[in-house]
Amino acid sequence: APPVSKSRQKTPPVRVRFEGAQFSWHSLAHVNREIGTRLIAMPGLEVALIPTEKPFFVPSEVTGGEVLASRCFVGLSAPADAHIRHFFPPRFEKPEEGKLVLIQPWEYGYLPEVWIEPIQKNVAEVWCYSKYVRDVYLNSGISEEKVKVVPLGVDTTIFHPSAPPFVFTQEPGTTLLPKGLEGRFCFLFVGGTLHRKGIDILLDAYLRAFSAYDDVCLVIKDTGTKTVYRGQNEQERILDLMEDSTRPHILYIEEDLSPHQLAGIYTASDCLVQPYRGEG
Repeated sequence: APPVSKSRQKTPPVRVRFEGAQFSWHSLAHVNREIGTRLIAMPGLEVALIPTEKPFFVPSEVTGGEVLASRCFVGLSAPADAHIRHFFPPRFEKPEEGKLVLIQPWEYGYLPEVWIEPIQKNVAEVWCYSKYVRDVYLNSGISEEKVKVVPLGVDTTIFHPSAPPFVFTQEPGTTLLPKGLEGRFCFLFVGGTLHRKGIDILLDAYLRAFSAYDDVCLVIKDTGTKTVYRGQNEQERILDLMEDSTRPHILYIEEDLSPHQLAGIYTASDCLVQPYRGEG
């Protein structure tokens, strides 16, 4: 048989291991699902996922979850070319296979000093959510050729302006307290109620601007109240304000929501307010 020309030879896939939480509701796992879904769908890639946390829900509860589950802890056809890590706290040691790609947002202006040497020594690339995070790495002395901006993905089949609005109803055992949202102008805050995310700025401004007589509501979708942000948030202050009938209306949600429910929180509200002091 005649030899196959180089142009017709099949290019071997790029083999990738991706390490990080998948089936949790927190933001890093959400990011991992979006990145993982797109990596798996890309032609020329062979992907193996390494979940770093126990699952908090079954994969079928999220779009594409069963596909992600099918790639968890699978073997690759050959040693990995790249090993991506995205979890906290980060690990910087070199993997057994492949070049190390680090995804680690940092909001505080400069990286911790103890991170800099191992990143320079062991990490092939840093993928940053945004230009702001890139600048944090560059300002900390990380080599410019290592640092790339890889914006976060979004599933536009779920998050779009026509997503069905979330229905705020009283449910036993929850902190969903509607008290008549119909006709109110709703402001929305999504995220951990932390100093870094400016929740104190928002609450102070809201209390100055409005009173109990105004048809407004501040919807606060908190996160990590029982895990990563436990004991360091403004939950107690928020709940006290909700009990004060002289204050403008606040609706507080700490329960985990599915992506479809979260999309509905946005479309059910009128104005997004995110006064972050620092955010990746």
